[in-house]
Amino acid sequence: MFSFLEATRPTYAHWRGEWGLMSFMLVSSMTIGASNTTGYARFIGTIVGATLATVIWLSCRGYPVPLAVCGWAISIFCFYLIVARGQGPLGRFTILTYNISALYAYSLSVRQGENDDDEGGVNPIITEISLHRVVAVLSGVLWALIITRVIWPISARQKLKDGLSVIWLRMGLIWKRDPLSAILDGNSSNAYMDLREEISLQRYSLSLVSCLETFRANI
Repeated sequence: MFSFLEATRPTYAHWRGEWGLMSFMLVSSMTIGASNTTGYARFIGTIVGATLATVIWLSCRGYPVPLAVCGWAISIFCFYLIVARGQGPLGRFTILTYNISALYAYSLSVRQGENDDDEGGVNPIITEISLHRVVAVLSGVLWALIITRVIWPISARQKLKDGLSVIWLRMGLIWKRDPLSAILDGNSSNAYMDLREEISLQRYSLSLVSCLETFRANI
């Protein structure tokens, strides 16, 4: 939304809001546990990758050969985390942040940044690039955790679906049993529900109560 509004578009572009949007999409998972794990790994990996990019860029002074060697070493370290230590998200997000920060700075330095004078232009300010990356990622992670934990958790979604199913099932049963004749004659030719339908309604009714309790606890 902020990228389409004229009042907020410059701020969105300056702080690289697209990185925050991407972080939000990656962290928003079907379960709260998965969102917590991915969000933590993405934030830590972003900090590590941004720190490595800053230190290496300042040490190599933008020369391509040292940057290539250091990039190879960083990739070995990240793949060690992914393969040997089983910390896939942490390794992926670390190398992703390093590549985006260091390679973006190099692209600016060789005048391949599409005439972008932001963040130093042809004399890139690596600290500013890394800071924008960290702030954008943190914003996306926090918003994803708020969405998945407070506003619309998967447990509430499932229980709300079950609760709505109860309502439609009950309405369907009433219509099936000829409600007009029941109102006019005082009784219906068919029983309101059989034993199987009654058990299903009881089960879904318990789900509806649990859904309301979940919403109340999250609010």
